[in-house]
Amino acid sequence: MGGTVCVCRRKNDQVAQSTLWLPWFITSRWLHSIELAEAILGEPPMIVDVLAQLNKTYPMVPIYDVGKATALCMALVREDQVFLCDQS
Repeated sequence: MGGTVCVCRRKNDQVAQSTLWLPWFITSRWLHSIELAEAILGEPPMIVDVLAQLNKTYPMVPIYDVGKATALCMALVREDQVFLCDQS
């Protein structure tokens, strides 16, 4: 069982905020990596797919393990910037 990620745009009336401080350069690169991974796979990517794409496209972003990637993704879910769906 794993989560898949789909990019969405933030709504104007969105009020939830991330529990992590996320610099714009990490957030924007993560969202771009989601789009790239989805284009390559042709379906919503899993977090590890996005992490692999992030490390390939932006090797200087200091996120190298799945734990940090999951924390980043969960923070963006809370901000309504990405959606997760259960894939059994």
